[in-house]
Amino acid sequence: MTKPVYVDYPGVESLNYYCAEGYHPVHLGDTFNGGRYIVEYKLGQGSYATVWLAWDTHQERYVSLKIICAEASKYSSGTELEVLRRSTAGAGQGKRYVLEFIDSFTHEGPNGSHLCVVTEASGPNLTEDVYDVWEDEAIPPQFSRRFAVQVAQGVEYLHSCNIVHGGWHRFRLLFKQ
Repeated sequence: MTKPVYVDYPGVESLNYYCAEGYHPVHLGDTFNGGRYIVEYKLGQGSYATVWLAWDTHQERYVSLKIICAEASKYSSGTELEVLRRSTAGAGQGKRYVLEFIDSFTHEGPNGSHLCVVTEASGPNLTEDVYDVWEDEAIPPQFSRRFAVQVAQGVEYLHSCNIVHGGWHRFRLLFKQ
């Protein structure tokens, strides 16, 4: 009898990440933070977290629930949470372009203790969206101008909150898409 082989598929996290100090296993319909958040759909995963679309039963709206792997949770609480908390403190025109931080909590699971971060649900990855719409064409100038103004206003707002961005790769963390 042959042993079944697990195949890694592109865009799907490895089962090897579901281990002690790794990812938390999540099923659709699971609840978090005392039943406040109900998992509806998987949005994606990264090297240290999975992200889920969840229904917030208190605010009656969809939110994004990021569940950080247990190992990374030990180091993330002081950095990512501080940036997200500070991003809600300011006022200004650019605030509407910055992702809204809603909640954070710790979840105990079979693989350890996981920091969970809740933000407003945002749209698809902007870079992928732009390429899907215009493929090999040049991005229309009116879109580029509007996008540049919104990014500048968002960055200005973050600076008013004493947050310095680390480059485009960090914009996904804070900016609505």
